[in-house]
Amino acid sequence: MLKKMPVPMIILEVYLILGAMVGLFTISQRTFLFGTFLSAEHSAIMNVLFFTLLVLIIVGIYKRYHWTWELGLVYFGVSIINGLINLGVLMFNPVARVVLLNQSFPAGVSAESVMLLSTVQAVSLVVVLFLFAIIFRYVHLMHKYFDKW
Repeated sequence: MLKKMPVPMIILEVYLILGAMVGLFTISQRTFLFGTFLSAEHSAIMNVLFFTLLVLIIVGIYKRYHWTWELGLVYFGVSIINGLINLGVLMFNPVARVVLLNQSFPAGVSAESVMLLSTVQAVSLVVVLFLFAIIFRYVHLMHKYFDKW
């Protein structure tokens, strides 16, 4: 018989399901990974890998598999490190920032709009990093929840 899932774990499941659904629509989108823009082919491979990992984590949380705890810690830990590196590149490397902005926005967009949108992008990255840190800590504390081998 399944034990009752704690409310924070339900919230995490819903968040991950929504993230996986968004991931389905962004598989063909270029990926900024560890401070580098990946090619379209490599981005597609990485996006499929991220989607697959999310699905595994979603199923593992529901089924309470022990490996989900470790996979979740690795996934969110690597995501935090990736986000910090990307944020550092965006904030402190003007050349990379220009390249990213040129990749992200269509031609003809004003410089003011690009700067505003890049600031919003940086702020949203900080918010996501904070959220991932909370999730990482919660998953770390919930190791006893994952009791199936």
